[in-house]
Amino acid sequence: MNVRAVAAALALAAITGSSAGAADRPSIKIASVTNELGAWCLEDGFMYQPTFVAPGSSSPADFQPVLLSTSQAVIATDTGELPLDECMGLGTLVQAYNKGAHHVAIVAVTGIEPSYWLLGSKNVKKLADLKGRNLASNGPQTTATQAVIAILQRGAHLAPDKDYTFVAAGNAGARAAALAAGKIDGISAAQPYVYNLIDEGYPVLATERQFVPDYVLGTLAVNKDWAEKNRPLLVAILKTMLQLGHWLVVPANKDAVIAKLADDMTEGTNKIGMEYARRMYTDTVSVKGGVVDGGFADRKLFTSTLDLLAQRGLLTKSDYPPLDQIVDYRYLNEARRQLGMPEVKL
Repeated sequence: MNVRAVAAALALAAITGSSAGAADRPSIKIASVTNELGAWCLEDGFMYQPTFVAPGSSSPADFQPVLLSTSQAVIATDTGELPLDECMGLGTLVQAYNKGAHHVAIVAVTGIEPSYWLLGSKNVKKLADLKGRNLASNGPQTTATQAVIAILQRGAHLAPDKDYTFVAAGNAGARAAALAAGKIDGISAAQPYVYNLIDEGYPVLATERQFVPDYVLGTLAVNKDWAEKNRPLLVAILKTMLQLGHWLVVPANKDAVIAKLADDMTEGTNKIGMEYARRMYTDTVSVKGGVVDGGFADRKLFTSTLDLLAQRGLLTKSDYPPLDQIVDYRYLNEARRQLGMPEVKL
C-alpha cells in the first residue's frame, strides 16, 4: 500500500489562496493518507493531482494533500481545519459520527471494488500456512488490516489473535521491509506496490475480491459548512471526477489511460513505468467497480457495507447512523445535471 504518514500539525488554513503556477485556481488543503496515486479510490486519488484529468477538462483547484492517519483526517474535516478528505472510509466516518462528528458528510463514493492482495513470505504456500504466524498491521480499523482479516476468515477460517498475530508496522514500506527481513509472514497491499513484491518472489495467497463482495471502499467527504460556502467549487471538483472516471473506463481509451498511469503514478519517487501501468489497468481500471465512474453507491450497498463492518466486529447494528445524515448527493447531482447525466438517489 502507498505510504501512510501522520502530519506533524494541523495548523493549516483550509483555503490558502492561489498557487504561483495557477493564479486562476484556488489552492485547497485536502486530508489524505498518501502523497501518491494509489489503486484505491481512483477518482479522488487522482483528483488532487491537477495533471491527472480527462482530456478536455482541467482541475478546478490545486490540491495539496496533508498526510494524516484515517482517524485524524475525519477529525480535521469535521472541525473544518481541512475542507476535504479524499479517501474517507465508511467505518471511520461512522465511528466518528457516533462520537459527535456531525459536520462531515459523504458527497461521492469513489471506490467499491476491494483492491487489497494478501502476500506471504516465500516459505508460505497457502492461506492455511499462516496459522500461528505473525502478520503486519498498520492499525486495527484500517482497510489494509481488515482485508487480511476478511481473507483469512473466509478463505481459511483463521481468526485474528486466536490463530495469528498482528505486528505493528506503520506504513507500506515498513511492512514490506519486515516481510523481506523475515520478521513477519504476510502483508496486505494494493497496486502498484504488490508488483515489486511479486516480482521478487513473494506469493499472492489471495485477493480480497475473492472473498468480499463490492462495498463502499472509499468516499469523498467534506466539511458541511465549507461545502455550502463553496458550492460552485465543490460541484466543479465533482464534475472533474465524473469526467475522469468516465474517461478511464471507456475501452477505446485503454492505451491512453495506460500511458497516463505510467507517467503520473509513482512508487516512492519513481514513476511506475509501462509494465506496471499495464498491470494496473488490468487489475484495477478494467475491473467492474475498480473505478466508480458514476460517483455514487445506493442505500443497499451502504447498508451491506455496514453489515460487513459489523461482521468484522467494528460496529454493532445499534451504531448504524441514519444514512441521510452522513450522505449528501446534492452537489453530485448538480454536477451530474451539468454533464447531462441523470440524478441519483441514496
